[in-house]
Amino acid sequence: MNVVIFGKGFGQPRQLNLSGVRAGAGIAVIVGVVISAGFGGGYWYSAKTGSGVSTNELADLTGAMQDQRDNIAEIRQGNEDTLDALAIRIAQMNARMIRLDALGRRLTEMRGIRFRVRSRVGRSGRTDGSGIQCRCSRSCRCDAVARQSAR
Repeated sequence: MNVVIFGKGFGQPRQLNLSGVRAGAGIAVIVGVVISAGFGGGYWYSAKTGSGVSTNELADLTGAMQDQRDNIAEIRQGNEDTLDALAIRIAQMNARMIRLDALGRRLTEMRGIRFRVRSRVGRSGRTDGSGIQCRCSRSCRCDAVARQSAR
């Protein structure tokens, strides 16, 4: 493509050839200069006028975020402490249950009574509905003992 330039100072018309590698490189340079000037001008303008948030506001927001982070860390630590305390309490309750179970076994052995604890009511033997069956051969007060041990 050819561009013809007329002017009084040139004397005769000038003709520019805009096809080829030299013309493409020249256009790319001009476009690059325009883009760079726009970027530089925008950077300069934002540096002079700011981004819409003052430095004091930014410092206040940063401080508020840090306070919230500290608060979250404190709450997490409190939750971990509570969880640890609950775990210790459950372990103590488990130990007491084991001791009570051992005591119950000891008492039934001393009395000479044989109990079996089942999750379902058995097919033979007397039961009080708690799942504890008595297999005594003699007439005793097993129902009362079974109810007391089920509590």
